[in-house]
Amino acid sequence: MTEEIFTIAKALASPTEAEEGVLWRLCAGAERELRSALRDGVTAEDCADLFLCAAAWLAAANLTGGRNETGAVRVGDVSVGGGNWSDTASRMRRQAWKIMAPYCGGDGFAFVGVPG
Repeated sequence: MTEEIFTIAKALASPTEAEEGVLWRLCAGAERELRSALRDGVTAEDCADLFLCAAAWLAAANLTGGRNETGAVRVGDVSVGGGNWSDTASRMRRQAWKIMAPYCGGDGFAFVGVPG
């Protein structure tokens, strides 16, 4: 699935040639992260389309979040700026986990040792 995730993440993040190797590794990591969060009895194949998109969003968010804070993207002679990569990355992460929520376990929140 990593190759499919990479293809989607590449379209989302528009990595430079130098960033492609990093993005590949981030895709593999996002795939492992999501697989480990799936509820017992649920496989990535059970929700393949959403899984691929969510993993791609996570990988793209990780790459995007690591970029400079100016938000400027340069392609040839054209530069587009004004965005905040951290905000963009946060939104992408939230969306990825939101679409996977029906297939994943809890959000990690639990009351532990709270007297009744």
